[in-house]
Amino acid sequence: MIFPVDKCFTEFRNIQTEVNEFLRHPCASLFHCPIYTRNFYHRYKRLVPKLSQDEAKMQYIRLISDLVAREADAPVTSKEAHVGLDCSLDRGILKLCLNRPAKKNAITPEWQMHYSTFIDSFDRAKEALNKLKTEPNNEIKLRIYALYKQATSAEIPVRFEPRVPFRIQLYPELHPFQMYRIWTKNLVDASNNPEVKLVIITGVGDYFSSGNDLTTFIKPLQSGIPIAQVASEGRAILYQFVAAFIDCNKPLVALINGPAVGISVTTLGLYDFVVTADPATFHTPFVNLGQTPEGCSSHTFPQIMGPLRANDMLLFNRKLTAQEALDWGLVNRMFPANEFSSSCDRLLQEMAQLPSETLRFSKEIMRARDRDVLHAVNERECERLAERWTSQECMQAVSQFFKRTSQ
Repeated sequence: MIFPVDKCFTEFRNIQTEVNEFLRHPCASLFHCPIYTRNFYHRYKRLVPKLSQDEAKMQYIRLISDLVAREADAPVTSKEAHVGLDCSLDRGILKLCLNRPAKKNAITPEWQMHYSTFIDSFDRAKEALNKLKTEPNNEIKLRIYALYKQATSAEIPVRFEPRVPFRIQLYPELHPFQMYRIWTKNLVDASNNPEVKLVIITGVGDYFSSGNDLTTFIKPLQSGIPIAQVASEGRAILYQFVAAFIDCNKPLVALINGPAVGISVTTLGLYDFVVTADPATFHTPFVNLGQTPEGCSSHTFPQIMGPLRANDMLLFNRKLTAQEALDWGLVNRMFPANEFSSSCDRLLQEMAQLPSETLRFSKEIMRARDRDVLHAVNERECERLAERWTSQECMQAVSQFFKRTSQ
C-alpha cells in the first residue's frame, strides 16, 4: 500500500459516510475539487504522509501504472525515466536497465531530476487513469485524489531563500539518491514477487555504469546544504542498497555491456552470475578519489580473486580487461560484443527454464553461510565511507577530478 491507511482504519471508518457522499457528488471529480470537498480533503490529508510535489507525482505515476497493468492482466512494466532506471518484467525475468547513456549510466541522477520528463510522465498517467475500463474502489480513488492534490499543490516548500530560477528551487526537495532508492525497492520487491524468477541488470549504450555521479558531492556545497547531511543520508541509502543485494532471494545476473566503474564493479561479488562483453573494463579508483571500498568488496574480492589481486584493484586502482576479469574469477562468461545481446538472451532463457523454487532454495542455502558477515562488512564500509565523504582529502580529490574532466 502506498499510504498507511490500515493504521488509521478507525478514523477512516468514521468518515466513510462523508467519503461515499464525496464520491457520489457530480462535481467531485478526481481532478477538480470544489469548495464542497475542501473540508473533507483536509480531514483525509491527516491519514496520509506529507509528500513533496515530486514524491507525490512519482507515487501517483506508480499507482496508475499498477492499475493499468492489473486491468490488462499483463506483466507489470514501468519506466522510471526520471531516475534513469528502466524496469520491466517479462516471462519471469525482471530487467533493471541503467538508462543514462549521456552520463555513462552514472547511478545517481542529477539533482534537477529531468523535471520536464517528470511532468510529461505525470500527464500521461492522468490520461491513462481516464482510460481505465474498470472503476477503482473507493480506497484507491481516495489515494489517487490525495496524491493528485499534493502533486499539484501551489505550495512549493524550500529549505532556503534561493535567488535562482523556479526549476532550481525544486531540487532541495528531491532526493539526490533517488536512483538508489528505486533500484533498492525493485530488488526488495523481486524477493517478494512469486512471478519473478531472475533479476538481470544491464546498461544502455556503450557503458554498463560509470558508478556514482560525483555531482552528488558538488551540488550540496553549491546550494548551501551541509555535506555532512548528504553523507549521513548517503550512508543510510548505500547500506540499504547493498543489503538489498545481500538479501535478494532470486538469482541476480549482471550483463556487463561496457566499461564498469566503482559500485557497479564492487557489487559484482554479490551477484550469482556475471556475463561480460569483451570490450568491457572493470575499474575501482576509490583511493584516487579519497574514498574507500563499498559493496562488500573488501570481503568478496579477496575471496574471489585472492588478497593480492584484490589489493591491486581496491588499493592501487588496477583496471581489469574483460579477459582479466574472467581469468580472476570476477565474471563467469565473456562474449564478443557483436554477439553479446543474442548470447545473453539464449543464456537467460535457459536459466528461466530452471525450477524456480529449487533455484531460490539453493541460493538461500549458499547465501546463509555468510549473510551475517556480509551485513557486518556492509555496515563497516558504509561507516568509513560516510567519514571519508566529509574529509578534506575526499573533497580535494573530487575537486581535482572535476578540474581534470573539464579541461
